[in-house]
Amino acid sequence: MTTPASPTASRRRLLVALQWALTALTVGVIVWYLAPNLGDIAAVSRVTPGLLLVASAGLALQFLANGMVFRLLVEHFGKPMRLGHAILIGLMDSTLNYLPMKAGTVATGFVLVRQYGIQVGDFAAIVAGATVLNVWLAALVSGICLLLLGIQSSIALSVIVVSTLLVATLMTWGRMHKPRAADELSRVRRGITHMVSGMALIFQSPRLVGGLTALNLVRLSAVALVLYASFAAISHGVSGLEALAIAGLAFVLGRLSILPGGLGFKEAGIAGTAVLIGVPAVYGLAAAVIDRGVMAAALVVLGIPATIWVLTRSHTTLAGATAGLEEAGPVHGEPGDAHPIGNYYDKYNTRNPVSRYLMNRFRADLGALWAEASPRSQLDVGCGEGVITCDWAASLGEGRVVGLDQEDARLRAEWASRHRPNLEFVSGDAATLGFADGEFDLVSAIEVLEHLPDPRTALSDMARVAGCYLLLSVPREPIWRALNMVRGAHWRTLGNTPGHIQHWSRREFVRFASSFGEVVGIRSPLPWTIVLVRLGSEPAVVRAVELHAPDAPPDVL
Repeated sequence: MTTPASPTASRRRLLVALQWALTALTVGVIVWYLAPNLGDIAAVSRVTPGLLLVASAGLALQFLANGMVFRLLVEHFGKPMRLGHAILIGLMDSTLNYLPMKAGTVATGFVLVRQYGIQVGDFAAIVAGATVLNVWLAALVSGICLLLLGIQSSIALSVIVVSTLLVATLMTWGRMHKPRAADELSRVRRGITHMVSGMALIFQSPRLVGGLTALNLVRLSAVALVLYASFAAISHGVSGLEALAIAGLAFVLGRLSILPGGLGFKEAGIAGTAVLIGVPAVYGLAAAVIDRGVMAAALVVLGIPATIWVLTRSHTTLAGATAGLEEAGPVHGEPGDAHPIGNYYDKYNTRNPVSRYLMNRFRADLGALWAEASPRSQLDVGCGEGVITCDWAASLGEGRVVGLDQEDARLRAEWASRHRPNLEFVSGDAATLGFADGEFDLVSAIEVLEHLPDPRTALSDMARVAGCYLLLSVPREPIWRALNMVRGAHWRTLGNTPGHIQHWSRREFVRFASSFGEVVGIRSPLPWTIVLVRLGSEPAVVRAVELHAPDAPPDVL
């Protein structure tokens, strides 16, 4: 069933598309500007172990300082944070923020809201206030460095005076301003109110001001270290003061990356400041690209693993946090939702050729495992609209097929359109199936377990009513989320589909399913994992209890 997207979803997709279009344009402009000089740049390029060591030290300092900033902010609200967790959060935030949509800040917000109980408004306010302080410090440091170098004194004084007057004005307004109730304000004015509140909160606490000042000076020095190594790599070395001046102005402009297509702001800051100190803009831009490449490598090697670790080991689910951090319309399944419960994307009727190809592969592999089981009766738990369930009923001929899902008026309308003599649809709960032991040869749960808060209990009851086999499929993580982000979907949740609260890799899901019986078939059509489990004579529930403690959480990637 296809339905038009909600205005909120359409605006969000348009914003994401704009982000990527302007990002692509920025990359194109940088390549066009560098192309005539690539030969000269390559001729003087040199990366030595010493330069790699300096760049690595700079990255490590950035991650550490960033994590300590968040630790300081969390502890301001009386919530303790372990040093190790702070470092991982700093790593996640630093690397993911090199993606559009300020992905690192959004992901960090999820963790602080869900695990540490920080209010969304407080998080937005404190981050806005800290950002203003950071930008002011960066502008101040870069201006002082330019003065000490005797370069562009008028520009240096302008940077110092203008930034200081701007922050002083905002802070005066923040202390005097008494905003109205949030529900009386527009969304834009609510954001400004949070920013003002954050600045007031920051500057009213000497401990916060002192701590953030020290940590951001460390972070700025760390950025300067990476830039120092980047310039040295193309044989256009700069002094420490020059690197700090470049880092400061680059940091100021880099904060504008929250805007659509903000990828090029930091690069422009590096190239522009390089010109001020006498380095050709093309080499400044080349150093900026090297700096970006170093962080991109850190994102792949360190940032993504740190993100997965933080979001899963801290028991934080992106989908669950979404409701608190964005105004995304009605909760799925409530009145006003365009799709039946449990369905965010009409995958069976999509016109997207790539999606159709992936779905055809999925259904072919699913059908192959179903044929291997050769059931005479089947219960399909979480059958949704019943598209595949109806196909199975047609294949079984006279064999009994029951489709089960939650009570939903739109699902019932879908079920009413699918008639087979041997097919029945019922409403029920996956965790407490109202059927006899061994009543069906096969019980299937296709794209269901990832939605359940306790999949082990639900699967135990499915094993109880299954006489021979379980046929199960789940999204394969983190590939599922990565592909969502590639197609521009669910960026605010780092690619996590709303409603997905369990996440398994292929290996982890096979291990999880094997606790209920012998896994006799595994298929991995991108981006899913499908398994066929044969149940033995020994009750599968008993085996599951023996191999895993009843209160143990499911294996989650």
